[in-house]
Amino acid sequence: MVALDQPPRSLTVSVAALVAAFIAVADDVLYILLIRSQGNFRDDPGRVVFVASYLAGAVAVAAAAAFVQRPEVRVVLLGAATGAFFGLGVLGALSIGLPLVAAGVLTTVSWIRAAGSDQPSSVKALAGALAAMTPVVLIAGIALT
Repeated sequence: MVALDQPPRSLTVSVAALVAAFIAVADDVLYILLIRSQGNFRDDPGRVVFVASYLAGAVAVAAAAAFVQRPEVRVVLLGAATGAFFGLGVLGALSIGLPLVAAGVLTTVSWIRAAGSDQPSSVKALAGALAAMTPVVLIAGIALT
């Protein structure tokens, strides 16, 4: 019998990204409840569903980034989550935006920590491109719904 001596893998969780995901999911629920209480869902159901789904997707990306083990994947996911949170946070500044800006700050902190100097520039460039593109997707989705 051969015994392999491998060090135990410790799961490193990005607490900042996880807190950002919790903030954003609470904000998403608040958004849906706010729209329902105002009766605005009937006026523009496509846009409401798009915004709620977009935010839910950003929550999933941030949560995945919190738990993923590969640093380069974490960097890219955090870039996408940061752009999504800041994009919707700025557009929704007068209603649901402020908690999303806070979530964006948390994912930015986590992104900076994960990017470090040991990440290839191509990974950092991809994360930056996703951070820039997620608000574009948001604006296009809102315009089309």
